[in-house]
Amino acid sequence: MFRDLLTRTSAYSVSLVVGRLAAFLLLPLYTRYLTPADYGILELLDLLTAVFGLIMGVQLGQGLFYYYFAAQSQEEKARWINAGFVGSFLFGGICIALGVGCSRLLSGVVFGTTRYATFVSIGFLVLGLSLPIEVGRCCLRVLDRPRTYVWTTVAGTAIGILLNVVFLVGYHAQVKGMLVSALLTSIALAAFSILSIWPSPRSARLSAEVGAIIKYSLPLVLSGLAVFLIHYGDRVFLRTYVSLDVLGVYSLAYKIGMSVAFIHQPFIMHWNAHVCEIVQGVNGDRTFARATTYLTAILTSGALALSILCAPALRLTVGSGFWGAATLVPLLATAYLIRALGAHLQSVFIVAGKPGLEARVNTVGSLACVVAYAVLIPRFKAAGAAWATLIGFTVILLYGFWQAQRLRAFPFEYGRLARIALLALAAGGSFYLVRPSDVLRQAAVGCVFCGAFAVALWAGCLDGGERTELKRLLVDVCQKVLSERQAKVVTT
Repeated sequence: MFRDLLTRTSAYSVSLVVGRLAAFLLLPLYTRYLTPADYGILELLDLLTAVFGLIMGVQLGQGLFYYYFAAQSQEEKARWINAGFVGSFLFGGICIALGVGCSRLLSGVVFGTTRYATFVSIGFLVLGLSLPIEVGRCCLRVLDRPRTYVWTTVAGTAIGILLNVVFLVGYHAQVKGMLVSALLTSIALAAFSILSIWPSPRSARLSAEVGAIIKYSLPLVLSGLAVFLIHYGDRVFLRTYVSLDVLGVYSLAYKIGMSVAFIHQPFIMHWNAHVCEIVQGVNGDRTFARATTYLTAILTSGALALSILCAPALRLTVGSGFWGAATLVPLLATAYLIRALGAHLQSVFIVAGKPGLEARVNTVGSLACVVAYAVLIPRFKAAGAAWATLIGFTVILLYGFWQAQRLRAFPFEYGRLARIALLALAAGGSFYLVRPSDVLRQAAVGCVFCGAFAVALWAGCLDGGERTELKRLLVDVCQKVLSERQAKVVTT
């Protein structure tokens, strides 16, 4: 089970790793051709379209996951996929019409001026196209076609990067160039989703299925808006108390801290699409608990590495105006570690068919976060926003754990989970006590502490059988890579 889970997760991780690696490698380019104020403008546009996306996208993919696996025949499954696409066209069209038609009004509300109306229009065109793209990707997940998912996502990333370079370097188009690049990339991906993933026959008599998916997904709109308040509500408060330059630095720190979520994403992409099968299978409860332990160890390792290595990495890759982001990354990385574990626990709600519980949990957490924003941001500015984010996600984790255990009591490995947390605190705290001021030495010492944490996990959190299985898995992966390379050499 865990070998198959790791294999599927690894396949999905390729697309995400490529995207994050490309974003990291292009940071020097982006920070040269985009000012902190440009970053602030892009953040506010992202904020605006994210709100409408949460409302109008109505989480159609989540509804598809539930009804697809509840279907009894392939014909019925195909009808649910059709319904997902039809719903995405409906709501995507509404998004485009509202955004373009009200672009001047929305620009005035968000930016205090109508000069960014064109940016708003382009942003909503991208949003409308993103809905069929997302449904297509959800279809690939339920159909268990990770390779197609990976190559289409990587192709989209490559197209976007090429266009970004052309518009930024060749035309110095700055924000407008980034948005036009996103629009052209979305057109290409939407065309692929419609032509290659949308199944046949494409029945027009889907009103009942479309209505059912929307009804199932409506509580998730509230859930998404609640999490949105945590993800982006800090920008609304910060916009009142800090400049666009500070907002841009905070935005960079937030993106780095959110990398923990990107580590988690390939796992949750496969897990949420198949969690019903996993939990309802043989030893399903034990599999869920053990997966939670492994997930915690991996995500904690990622959060620790980000917290330790962010400062030297920023000093070596970006301009001095962005170096202040390093002080916020440890808080935000910890917050997104907690967020990922909370989201994992909420997959129990998918098994139970209770999306309303997810909405309730996330709403409680978002309310706690908004209160923390109102109290902490006026006094502590960006640091207050980071602490408030941590508080909100902690409330979601604790309340979600309580609700999930009420539905189904899983035998979590509390002892091992505690050891993972204590080892991470020891490694991170020790590094900050001894870290040198020189950037290269700081990076070297940071790598030593990250390696020490990995060794401690291996020795103190895995039993003999798990270490043997992990060694066997690593050997199998290496042999597979070598065999593929040899095959390529022979063919060439």
